[in-house]
Amino acid sequence: MRIKSIYSGIMGLISKMFIRLAFYFQKMGHGRSYEPIQFSKKIYTSNREWEVRWKAISDVFKEYDVKSVIDIGCAEGWFLRRAAEDFNCFSIGVEVSKPTLILAETARLHDLVENMAIIKCKLNTDTAAYLPKCDAVLCLSVLHHVVREYGFDDAKNFLKALSTRANKVFVFEMGTSEELKMGWSKKMPEMKEGQEEYLKNLLSECGFQKIRQIAKTAGIARDAERILIAAEPVKK
Repeated sequence: MRIKSIYSGIMGLISKMFIRLAFYFQKMGHGRSYEPIQFSKKIYTSNREWEVRWKAISDVFKEYDVKSVIDIGCAEGWFLRRAAEDFNCFSIGVEVSKPTLILAETARLHDLVENMAIIKCKLNTDTAAYLPKCDAVLCLSVLHHVVREYGFDDAKNFLKALSTRANKVFVFEMGTSEELKMGWSKKMPEMKEGQEEYLKNLLSECGFQKIRQIAKTAGIARDAERILIAAEPVKK
């Protein structure tokens, strides 16, 4: 029994060493991540601002007593990990990028993060409706990619599908036509009434209520601001 325990411990150490090597090799080819990523006790910085956004999101989680969350287009899973570790949330991410997913999952496995997992999936209007329901749904910097690929009508249907997945609250952010450095900006609608009013009207049309701004941060190219919104699903 003792020999078996020693063998198991040695195999565990070897496995962890290979996971560590896999992370470092993947990180070398990945470059700077979109969201921060934590590996062991080190936090690798990101292309997007995260402190203001996480502070706003965590305040919403406290307000709604969030116990489960799904993050659509979760990138490296930073907000999922924070939700799992800081709030003990059951946290699920959806990400389409294979390199990003591998980087996130090797970090999670190495650190043995509990209550968190990421699914590789390319969502559309149909598949979004089959996601599990959670207290909170995060959809951050995703909709402009849906618009680019499927058009604005499908993007609205995508939001409507997500409105049925949130039990308590929906946290949302999207790119805008003002982000001129981004290739998708020309396909985005003009927000003549201002970004906040436009997003309130859009989300209201797509099944949300009590829509409010919770933060404002720079977009990926830092040439325009994006508004972070919290809203509640309309109960049917």
